[in-house]
Amino acid sequence: MDLEDNQICFDCGSKPATWVSVNNAIFLCLSCSGQHRSLGVNISCVKSALLDKWNNNQIDFVLNGGNSKLADLLEKYMIGADTEFKTLYCSKLLDYYRKCVSIRI
Repeated sequence: MDLEDNQICFDCGSKPATWVSVNNAIFLCLSCSGQHRSLGVNISCVKSALLDKWNNNQIDFVLNGGNSKLADLLEKYMIGADTEFKTLYCSKLLDYYRKCVSIRI
């Protein structure tokens, strides 16, 4: 996991990225975390990196992923930053990614 990439928001690139979409294993800013919360926990389970308690499964998700890993996947499938937010996170590709992160890809 590239820790430096996880200091910026995956969605907008702003700092600080103190929120995490656990099942997408990405770090987010406060504003983008609110958007993720609107998707529902099955798509994006959002927790504070600093304030919330984490269980071992949630920690494993994030350790198996990270901003760089998801960015690499999107680049591989030529999915650009112009992809609509809900379309991206509700896609079959991201569903596949969430499953892979849960079993340590």
